[in-house]
Amino acid sequence: MNTVLCLFVVLVSITVGNGAVSFSPSESETVYGEKVQFCKYKDIRMLPVSTIKDYDSCEKCVCTERGLSCATLRTAFHVNTPANSKCVSVRIGCVNRWRRKSNKNKKCPKSLIPRDFTMVGK
Repeated sequence: MNTVLCLFVVLVSITVGNGAVSFSPSESETVYGEKVQFCKYKDIRMLPVSTIKDYDSCEKCVCTERGLSCATLRTAFHVNTPANSKCVSVRIGCVNRWRRKSNKNKKCPKSLIPRDFTMVGK
């Protein structure tokens, strides 16, 4: 019983830690008389036991025999900053970084990063 409870807690932690989660069942087709299973991600057919990290949507997807499970990368959140802030959060390679609002090519000094801001999933 304790093992089942620990496993449940770990799975819930992983799901919550990764943000939004989606699942779609695997598909199959017959090729030269043999059944082949795959998962569809956008216009890509993935073989079971394959993984993809999408740069544009900032999500990681895993294809298994059962289907495709996708989760938002835990570093990919939208950050709402106060209007009077001199810095803004921008996403670079699915990681949020603080940059100057007047010139997003310049890093924001720690002293100017707002102390009060909100974060939401994609």
